[in-house]
Amino acid sequence: MKPVKVIIETPRGSTEKYSYDHELGLFLLKKILPAGMVFPYDFGFFPNTKGGDGDPVDVLVICEFKSFPGCIMNCRIIGALLAEQKSKDGKERNDRFFAIPVLSSSVPSGC
Repeated sequence: MKPVKVIIETPRGSTEKYSYDHELGLFLLKKILPAGMVFPYDFGFFPNTKGGDGDPVDVLVICEFKSFPGCIMNCRIIGALLAEQKSKDGKERNDRFFAIPVLSSSVPSGC
């Protein structure tokens, strides 16, 4: 499978949730997580996509190295979670993909 680009919004271990503002082309601090909570994985999106919720398609990136908001990684998709979430109008799709960076030491050679 061909690698795909993922833009990281919120890095693993962060206690803050960042969100990309497409109009400004910058990352905004969206919220602070409750005390003791952190993002367990890098959270990002596939650029130039649009999910069922109107936002870019979400990706959880599982890796052993640090990243930062705005970091672009070439990744391999390893799975997906088909999900729905509550919205003002009822329910909407908000699927999430799981990926591993191509540069990760946990990716077997030949993948």
